[in-house]
Amino acid sequence: MKRKTLLYGLRLVVIGLTILIELWFTIGVAYKLSETYVYVRLSLSVIGIIISVSIMNKYEAAVYKMPWLIVFTAAPILGIILYLSFAVHLRPKKRDKTNNFINNGDGVPTLSDEISKFGGAVKYLETACSVCAYTDTDSEFLPTGEEYFKRLIEELDKAESYIFMEYFIIQQGKMFSAILNSLKTAAERGVKVYLVYDDVGSIAKVGAAFNLKLKKTGVSARVFRRFAPIVTAFHNNRDHRKITVIDGVVAFTGGVNLADEYINEIKPYGRWYDTGAVIYGGAVKEFKKAFIETYNACGKEKLCGDDFKDGKTDFAPANENGQKSASEFRGVVTPYFDAPYPVDDEHVGENLYLDLINRSDESLYITTPYFIVDTNIIEAIKRAVKRGVEVKIIIPEIPDKKGVYALTKSNAAILNDCGAEIYMFRGGFIHSKLLISDGKAYTVGTVNFDYRSFAHHFECGLFVVGASSVSVAEKAFKELINTECFKAGKKDLSLSFVEKIKKTLMFLFIPLM
Repeated sequence: MKRKTLLYGLRLVVIGLTILIELWFTIGVAYKLSETYVYVRLSLSVIGIIISVSIMNKYEAAVYKMPWLIVFTAAPILGIILYLSFAVHLRPKKRDKTNNFINNGDGVPTLSDEISKFGGAVKYLETACSVCAYTDTDSEFLPTGEEYFKRLIEELDKAESYIFMEYFIIQQGKMFSAILNSLKTAAERGVKVYLVYDDVGSIAKVGAAFNLKLKKTGVSARVFRRFAPIVTAFHNNRDHRKITVIDGVVAFTGGVNLADEYINEIKPYGRWYDTGAVIYGGAVKEFKKAFIETYNACGKEKLCGDDFKDGKTDFAPANENGQKSASEFRGVVTPYFDAPYPVDDEHVGENLYLDLINRSDESLYITTPYFIVDTNIIEAIKRAVKRGVEVKIIIPEIPDKKGVYALTKSNAAILNDCGAEIYMFRGGFIHSKLLISDGKAYTVGTVNFDYRSFAHHFECGLFVVGASSVSVAEKAFKELINTECFKAGKKDLSLSFVEKIKKTLMFLFIPLM
């Protein structure tokens, strides 16, 4: 296994070196020409000024503008080359509307007085993501990666018509072998199986013959944006979503990828903790639609939603006024999706987090592997503390990316100083992306508290209001704190001299990464 991983990783190294050589050559030529010809130097200066003014006028947060302006000030020619290489996107074709097979719905369902304050958040997701809120959907919170895996296998083995799977990371091992066996068995009984995985996320995990292997088992697989040895802004826009849809009736999402560390078969960073959710009912259609859009974007042959009939679901009845109301058990379930510019110029995941932080009156519980955010979220949490909200945030004790861990600890320290309770997942890595507000609503999915998720990745999540699964999520959070976490103090969150240097450099440039 180690040998295979090494061989797979060689591709990443070769591509990375090729890109660096391309950049070195381009920058070298630009500098040489500017030194030799005055008009070239003047032209580059004019281009630099135009780009700088353009950046200043962009409708974007200052944190995303400042790194570029610093580069342009320190090294104008370098800034021009890097900006044109990594920041300029060609606007893609408009989305294919042929798969927009979901009814528009009746707007935001009626919420009880107790949870009505979350109606605005539901409405925002409906508008921003072109999705519907559902009262006909059962939701179940999955408190560990092991439970996610168990339930996933159970549902895959029940599939009758089709299976859609979309994941950032796939790694050959015990977990994926079991899943592949279920997919193979499903294909043998006539189930259509489709899979999308991200090339960068899986680049050191699977080999070149992986798709052929899948095809032999009856799985139609596509790779999201192959990582090629050419300089392009799109290399930074990855498919970070985790989605499984079965028969249009069942859907899974959360932080769990298809790799052995997520079920603790291997422990590269101590115990690994993750969460997810499974839903049954109408809301599954939104994940179905999202998958088909992604799958179609990754190949010439297109899927049509109408060709995949959904199984039977139990729909909640309308009230006497014809308006859907949220049942006590099901609540309101709203899937949501986020994409980078230019596919989407709105940071849906970040906006939802901000909205829920600002709406919290009693409690705010957060789990996150990374806490790399701008002042908007920091200040929102500080305001929540000042108005008496009980704020508890869990971060890892052992990071998977040491380079950015200094920023996570630094931001956590700021909140710790203002009265928020910071906990560390003892002796391991917490990968869960979970926010619970007032014990009445939660969101779980793939969106990290960091710039990559907010601005650069394709993401997804589930927002649940007033359902019984909310209390399950809150109970799991509290048990996690009591059994596997410790309360961090100033010493735990303090930075060494080297970490302070890392933090300073990361703070300047990580919004671009």
